[in-house]
Amino acid sequence: MVTRKIQGSPVKVTGIVPSGVEFESHLEEDFLVLLRFDHRVEHFERWEDEIVWYDDKGKRRTYTPDFFVRYKAMGAGPSLRPEVIEVKPDFDEDDPRAVARLPRSEDPRENELKWNAATKECKRKGFRFLVKRESDIRSPYLTNAKFLMAYLERHRDDVRSDQILAVLKPGVRVSMGNLLAGLGKSADDRLAYRPFLYRLIATRRLDADLTELLTDSTVIGLPS
Repeated sequence: MVTRKIQGSPVKVTGIVPSGVEFESHLEEDFLVLLRFDHRVEHFERWEDEIVWYDDKGKRRTYTPDFFVRYKAMGAGPSLRPEVIEVKPDFDEDDPRAVARLPRSEDPRENELKWNAATKECKRKGFRFLVKRESDIRSPYLTNAKFLMAYLERHRDDVRSDQILAVLKPGVRVSMGNLLAGLGKSADDRLAYRPFLYRLIATRRLDADLTELLTDSTVIGLPS
């Protein structure tokens, strides 16, 4: 699939993530962080195929969603279906004033029609069509993903990674603060272990609940 070209704009935020995929808003950029951090994702790119839909007057229209995501085969279970994703900001569809301020592309009725068409077309191709709203994207998980990405991309394992894994037993969970306290005798020693602890969490060799903000109180353990 050829990546569609994003044109520069004086009113839109445009850019390219390290994998070469372009975005045209801060919200799309945040969503791409989640894709880059998701270890299940094999590949993602801009979606370029137009989807035909018809408005209430029967006029033929076309619509192009934002992204295409393909997942890795994970273990013996069935693979996740590829997804075609539309990224949209939040707005209150029950507030007439909020709806009146929306640009044409955010018309709720038109969105319903074109997203129904996208759902049917994606199902025909064996894909899932999803709309990801701002509230789905901007969460504590995103904050953690942005933080951990630095350790995923800029650090490599060393003997301290092995030492962290060695002190944990299967089925036993401990807070990050208590784990670090047992690894280093001084504040400097404990500080030296932190990048490797964060990298182990980012690479999923340590399990943590990333739906809550990561702190020294976060409980971690070996994956079950």
